[in-house]
Amino acid sequence: MALTRARFLQGLAALALFPALRPAGAASAKRPRPPVGALLYETDFVHGFEVTDSGREARGRPAWRSQFAYDRRTPNNGESGFYSDASVFPGAPDPFPVEDGRRRLRSYRLDRPIECEGKEYGYAAALMSSAGVVDVGAGERAECRFALPHVMRKGYWPAFWLLPADGSWPPEIDVMEWWLFNEGDKPDGFWNSLHTTKAGVRTADQRVVSLPALGLSGDMRDFHTYGVEFTGGEVVCFLDGREISRRADPLPGGRWYIILNVAIGGDPWPGAPADDTPFPQEMVLDSLRVFRIDG
Repeated sequence: MALTRARFLQGLAALALFPALRPAGAASAKRPRPPVGALLYETDFVHGFEVTDSGREARGRPAWRSQFAYDRRTPNNGESGFYSDASVFPGAPDPFPVEDGRRRLRSYRLDRPIECEGKEYGYAAALMSSAGVVDVGAGERAECRFALPHVMRKGYWPAFWLLPADGSWPPEIDVMEWWLFNEGDKPDGFWNSLHTTKAGVRTADQRVVSLPALGLSGDMRDFHTYGVEFTGGEVVCFLDGREISRRADPLPGGRWYIILNVAIGGDPWPGAPADDTPFPQEMVLDSLRVFRIDG
């Protein structure tokens, strides 16, 4: 499968396809949110939860996976982090520790680089994919609650996003990406995007989400619930129950799996870490729920 954001962003840069960025929700009609129905899946990322290299538990049951379907690297994306797993790279730090009762998705600057196919990686990035465990589609909603306790620095790129379960790309739904170059002065916004193809041309609908504009206090270091639902032929994204975007479903009837990751580096997003970028960087996970929606 072609690398999602990596090759896509390269193509966009080359073809100058980026549209004008606009605030999230600017074109969204505010409509009643369908009520929640049956709970289809739930995890607190700790109890009964495993993330493995193979996507299989020791007993053979499906588990969340610690890498993309194709590799642990994103060279076409300009990322400098290698998506690590302590079970595969002994001596590397654990990217999935549990501390104070919560799972961390944690990326590190390494004292000793990871070597892979003749190349050294000075950063261990962290990723968890739900492929094979849980996916979401028409008439369903996924909600993930997490916090980003470090104020943004250049080179740090956490995200909650979805890819088609059939392995195709595009499209791609980025519910939350945080790569604003705010250097700590505005830790209260993120990007919400949809990558797709129209008439054979790849396009990106990217929107900036401001917490203050939604009347939300705090910042990205607080726990927030990020949601996406597929209803009425549309993809609708939410933050703490407030709608932030509404777009046509680019894959009607399709299924989507979930990726949570803390990437390091990226060209053009978000650039290489600076010498004073603090590490480790992490996403603190609280819960993920998938519901059937009514209406």
